[in-house]
Amino acid sequence: MGGGPPEPVCGERTPPAFGRRRGRHSTGNEVPTPSGLEADQRTAKGDRTKLGTISFAEVTRGAHRLVVVNAYTQFDYRGGGVRVDYDAVRSALREVKKRFGGLRIGFPRIGAGLARGDWTIIAKIVAEELAGEDHTLVEYVPNA
Repeated sequence: MGGGPPEPVCGERTPPAFGRRRGRHSTGNEVPTPSGLEADQRTAKGDRTKLGTISFAEVTRGAHRLVVVNAYTQFDYRGGGVRVDYDAVRSALREVKKRFGGLRIGFPRIGAGLARGDWTIIAKIVAEELAGEDHTLVEYVPNA
């Protein structure tokens, strides 16, 4: 998009086994982002090699421009046990910093919802991989 760099980077997550449905994240807890859905749909569904990678789309909302990022951090959320791949979280965040360092970065509790990851572990990975960046945990509260 022309006119200078985009504003904040908003992280999302999507299991490669499923992709998205109706523009929602894997947990359905966040604000739907059709452009993030379109970015995800440009990648191969069910491809395990997507783990640890990202896809993204630039979005304009009124006067604001931002980047919506899909971070592929789990293959599937079905089944028992922890489904998040902590190495994939690390790799995806490293790529976010490489591509979008210097921008404000907002993200949900990636890997700690349906993937049943330990947020203490994930928060440490976030702090390590986004060290020196302006990053914020964003918690969506519907109708609050």
